[in-house]
Amino acid sequence: MHFRKFKANNIFTGTNFLDSEMVLVTDNEGIIHDIIATKDAGGNIEVFDGILTPGFINAHCHLELSHLKNVVPEGTGLVQFVQQVMTKRGASEEEKLNAMKNAEQELYESGAVAVGDICNTADSISIKQKSNIYWHNFVEVSGFVDTAAGKRLDDAKIVLDKFQKANSKKQKSTLSPHAPYSVSKTLFEKLNNETIQQLITIHNQECLAEEELYKNKTGGFLELYKNFGIDIGDFHPTGKSSLQSFLPYFTNNQSIISVHNTFIKKK
Repeated sequence: MHFRKFKANNIFTGTNFLDSEMVLVTDNEGIIHDIIATKDAGGNIEVFDGILTPGFINAHCHLELSHLKNVVPEGTGLVQFVQQVMTKRGASEEEKLNAMKNAEQELYESGAVAVGDICNTADSISIKQKSNIYWHNFVEVSGFVDTAAGKRLDDAKIVLDKFQKANSKKQKSTLSPHAPYSVSKTLFEKLNNETIQQLITIHNQECLAEEELYKNKTGGFLELYKNFGIDIGDFHPTGKSSLQSFLPYFTNNQSIISVHNTFIKKK
């Protein structure tokens, strides 16, 4: 077996830093075999200026929205941001493909080895099939009107099926709820049964308006629903935070990546 030996100013093991007198040993496939002292490593050591570190995990990405970079203005708040994304996400297939290619390259060059990617379409499949990165596709499910829950879930399962048929060893795909403010009670219940023992993700407590919605049925999201003609007559506030409200729906041993959590309390 042939080995490669790497040395740098520091080696980061994932938990602590080792000094420059340590050498990382891998085989030609990149499998790590050992970390040993320089005096025991022999010759042919490859020396780098900087830090050797495990690859990075980007746990939350929206690759298919890469064409919106610099399109949506900053500082408007989440409610306005969501409305802008929903109304401006259209673009030509070529524009979207080129933007995704550039974003995938940027991720790879910045050290990402695995990405949790939010998917509303199957647009990114061709990029991921050629990528050196491992992708977990979180196929997003949304729908705040209870009566539409079945249709919304069926639509998402069509997208999920396309990813699963891509049959790539560097991809895995699961359904996931979008956010507490965009998933109805019935849709949460259906997702619980569709994601047994799976890894899922959800945007959580991104803004104060989300808390106001669940505690009092007030706040900025009422404007969003009105603007998009969404009837929330069946929604009843819980008097609790959005996290406390949606978490009890998931009873089937799911692992949940809760993203953003800007307004989460320590308690």
